[in-house]
Formats: sequence, C-alpha cells, structure tokens
Amino acid sequence: MESTFDENRSRSFLFRFTLLLSLQALVGYIVNSIDMFMVARLGETSIAAVGIANQFYNLLTYVFNGVFNSSVIFASQFWGKKDVRSLHKVIGFSLTAAVAVAVIFSFAAIALPRYIVGVFTSNPEVLEAGATYLRIKGLSYVAAAVGTCYIALMKSTGNAIFPLVLSAGTLVVNIFLNYAFIYGRLGFPEMGVYGAAVSASVLRYAECIVILIFIYAGKSPAAAGIKELFSFDREFAAKFSKVSLSVIINDIVWYLGIVTYNWIYAKMGVEAIAAVNICSSVEGMFTTLFVGMTSTCSIFTGNYIGAGLNEKAFRCSKSFLALTVIGSVLMGAVLVLSAKGILSFYLLSSAAYINTWYLLTVTGFILSVKVCNIILVVGILRCGGDTRFPMALDLVTMWGIGIPLALLGAFVLHLPVYWVVLLAAAEEIAKMAGGLKRFFSKRWIADIALS
Repeated sequence: MESTFDENRSRSFLFRFTLLLSLQALVGYIVNSIDMFMVARLGETSIAAVGIANQFYNLLTYVFNGVFNSSVIFASQFWGKKDVRSLHKVIGFSLTAAVAVAVIFSFAAIALPRYIVGVFTSNPEVLEAGATYLRIKGLSYVAAAVGTCYIALMKSTGNAIFPLVLSAGTLVVNIFLNYAFIYGRLGFPEMGVYGAAVSASVLRYAECIVILIFIYAGKSPAAAGIKELFSFDREFAAKFSKVSLSVIINDIVWYLGIVTYNWIYAKMGVEAIAAVNICSSVEGMFTTLFVGMTSTCSIFTGNYIGAGLNEKAFRCSKSFLALTVIGSVLMGAVLVLSAKGILSFYLLSSAAYINTWYLLTVTGFILSVKVCNIILVVGILRCGGDTRFPMALDLVTMWGIGIPLALLGAFVLHLPVYWVVLLAAAEEIAKMAGGLKRFFSKRWIADIALS
C-alpha cells in the first residue's frame, strides 16, 4: 500500500485517496440516514420521531468526533514522523475515552428515552415512537465507539479502501434489514420505527466485529496489542487531552447550537420539524461529498507539518480549500434544481411539501458557505494544532448571531421555517470571514505531535 506520507506523492494518488474517502463518507452518511429515508413512507409522525430521537445519537457522534478528530490530528503528524509506537498510544487513549462516553449515553438512552425525546416534542405519538427507537438504538453505542475509532485511525495511516468497502457492505445489509423489519417483509413481522432501531443496532455490532477481524488478521498499522494500546503515561494523556478538550468543547458547543435550532423548529410545528429533518438528511448527503476532501486535507496537511514542511502544508490546504469551494457551489446549484425530484420520494402534506421545497432551495444557496467552514475548521485549522480559535469562532457566531436571529424570526416575527433558517445562516457568513482571516495569517500551523 502506498504510504500516506510521501513528500513527492503524485497528484493521482491524492485524487484517488480523496475520491475513496469522499465515496466512503457519502456511503457512510447514507447508512446513518437510511432510517430516515426508509420510514418516510410511514408518514410525518415517524419522520419526526426518528429525526428527534437521532438528535441524542448525533450528540454522541459529535463527542466521538471531538475525540477522533483529535486522534487524527496527532495520528497524521505521528505518521508523518513514522512513529508507530506513539500512534498506538493515540488509539488506546481514544478508545478509552470513546467507550467511557458511549456507556454513559447508552445508559441514558435505555433508561430515560421519554425524557430525552420529550425535550423536543410534547406530541404523544411522536414521543412514544421516538422513545421506542431511542431505547433500542442505545444498545449499539459502545460498538459504534469501537468501530468508529479504528476507522478514523486507519484513514490516518493511508487505508481508504477498506472503509469504503465496509460502508458499501453495511449499506446493502442495512437496506435489507430495514426492508424486512420496518415493512414486515421476507417472513418478518411489520415493526415500523421499532424495526428501524433493531436493524441499526444489529448492524453496528456486526460492523464492529468485521473491523476488528480485518485489522488484526491483516496486521494493519492500527493493530496494537493490549499492552501497546494502554502504554500511554500521564504526560501523554495530559497533552492529548489539552488538544482534544478544545475540540470536544467546540463540537459539543456547536452541536448544542444545532439542538437549539432544532428545538426552535420543533416548536414551530410538526410540518416545520419534518421539513427540517428531511432537509438535514438531504443537505448532509450533499455536504458529505466534501468530507473526503476535508479528511484528505487534514491528513496530508498534518503529515507535512509533522515532517517539518510547513510551507508545503499551507499550499496543500490552500489548494483543497479552493477545490472544495468550487465544487460546493456546483453542488448547491444541483440541490436547488433537483429539490422537487427529491421530494417525490416523501409522503408529505401540502404544507410540509411547500416548507421543505423552499427550505431545500435556501440550503442550496448557502451550501458553499457551510462547506467552506467545514474544511476551514476541521480540515485545516484543527489539523495544524489550532483548536482554540475555531472553538471561540463557533461560540461567537452561533450563539451570538445565528441562534438569536432564529429566535427572533420564529417567535417574534413568526416567519415560515425557511425564512428562519435563512436568517440563521448569517452565522455561517460571519464564521467564514473569521476563518479565512485566520487561515491566511498562517498562525494555525504548529507541530503538536509528541516525540
């Protein structure tokens, strides 16, 4: 396998690696969103229930992202130095943190599902269906922690093929299980929303087992023994935690902002939250196409910084930023033009249809700004070790600009949901301006890998 770090790596290799990660991210997103798509035919109540219940899993995902994005920062720089021993310490510490968090979230989802879903809705049908879905899916959180950790570290060491193959296989199995469990096909009873949760839980454990077999049977660089995984000392843990804490706080603050947005939309009515849930799924699919660019940018920029090639790191990240912005403008146009076609897959009332159509159009116009912010924060600033500035930027723009404007639009001006979302987009514009200024200052470039 071609090494991830190679000062003279070819453009063709960068393109292949980016393409593989983009495809894997897209397929992985579809896997995570397939429940929403496959319960769409059950009506707005089921759509709202699954969307709201998944807010809790999404919170867990962002905590995971904080841990694993920190891992990628260190791992990519360690891989640039060819320090496999320290790479194993990163894996061990990441696993410890992620599993501990997963256990806490799993307990809450199983024991308190109605309280969690009740934060977002008082509709009794949505509450009951959402609590059922959350309780069952909560059983899978630990398996998700282990699997996601190893996949993130595998990418940092240059393996982009296995994650793609795994995601493709998972997608096929997930569609099969959802088809059988949700709609009562192939001899199974019809379980509706409950069946979607059962399918998701079974799939996570199967996926985790396959990942572990591949890593240890194939002797991947991520294949470390128990002693190697937990060989990190207090100094290592403290330095890792210093970086990861900023990333985790950043992701949690950002996600709590998303939760607040969704609370606002949920209080605007079932049609509004159903429109937002559909739009979020579609938007995620479009933005996920650029996750591969963001991941590749993060990994290779970190490789260059770890090898002491700071100017090359800046040029690499600048090229990825430009390509991402151009591509996202084109994809935004595609989203606007295909909005009606997308909505043909959903069974919606006329009010929900109009809300969702306008909302998809608004999303298409602001897509490039959102994508620019993703690669600036995750793909560039963080991978250079600059974790505090993005945290402050998210805090100021989201909680100082976006959320106040959304509250104003929803509860004072009583605007339709698509106008409220457009008002809140002022956050993204302010964030992009601050992020670009920081990027061109080059103050984000720092070698934080431990020797």
